[in-house]
Formats: sequence, structure tokens, C-alpha cells
Amino acid sequence: MILSSQRVGHPNLESRRSFVELSVRRAKGSELGASIDRVASMLFPTTFALFNLVYWSYYLTTSMNPVYS
Repeated sequence: MILSSQRVGHPNLESRRSFVELSVRRAKGSELGASIDRVASMLFPTTFALFNLVYWSYYLTTSMNPVYS
């Protein structure tokens, strides 16, 4: 019978766990804020431009073809 204290962890699992722990430690604090800022600085303008493209395309096509009841 193998006791839990005698078990040897899977090497791949151990390396993955240490990689995740290091990534989380690295991303804390100001680095996390900086990474959020980088993503937001690209995501917001892209989303805004896409929204405007869809909105104005819809608005202009419906205003040129008015439907009167």
C-alpha cells in the first residue's frame, strides 16, 4: 500500500504546477495592471470602431430606404 506521503508526483504535473505558480507570481501587482492596460488599449478602440462600423452601416442603409406605415 502506498501512502500519500510516499507518493511521487508526476514530473509533468509538477513542472506545470511550478510554471503556473511562477506565472501568477510574475503577474501580480503593477505587472498585472500593465498587462490589463495593454489589452484594454487594443481592445477598446477595436471594439469601438467595429461598433461604429455596424451602427452607421445599419443607420445609413435604413435611412435611405424609409418604410412608411
